[in-house]
Amino acid sequence: MDWVHLFTSFEGRITRQPFWIAWAAFIAIEIAISLSGGDDAKWGSAFDLMLVYPQLAVCAKRGHDRNTSIWVVGLFFAIGAMLDVLLLGGWITNADVANPPPLMLAFLIPYAVFALALIIDLGFRRVDHLQGLGMVLVVAVAEVQPEHVDTGIEERANHVDARARRPQRGDDLGMTLAVRAHRPLL
Repeated sequence: MDWVHLFTSFEGRITRQPFWIAWAAFIAIEIAISLSGGDDAKWGSAFDLMLVYPQLAVCAKRGHDRNTSIWVVGLFFAIGAMLDVLLLGGWITNADVANPPPLMLAFLIPYAVFALALIIDLGFRRVDHLQGLGMVLVVAVAEVQPEHVDTGIEERANHVDARARRPQRGDDLGMTLAVRAHRPLL
């Protein structure tokens, strides 16, 4: 695993394993910062701002693998960075963080739900390579006239069943299919 590429590049894809390894490193750094900084929120905010870029790079690569837009991931980190800047600037205090006013709660609760949705999407869901194709098929089927949707399904099913079955010795299925395939049109 290329650690420099993992933490600094926005290109490529990563699976869940490197994603969780990187986040274990981020969590260990956050714990070390909180233990060494005490209760000073500005100390933690300054280090959080330094970790935004590598965290965003890791999540962007995982987002590429999950077909999650970089803008969704970037919005989450932009909101987090904005909160850190407000804490560093003194517009938000430790008292506001410990006992948030109702307006701040109205902002933080959706942000927490957003964080939970990203954790589930990036960290726990497997890659579905047909996800994009599935959406195209849903749109294509929705645009087809309903009376034309079932046309030919039985014919295709019978053809697939016949092709799936291999001819055996003494079985004329192979000859029938060969004759049908090479029969001239009248």
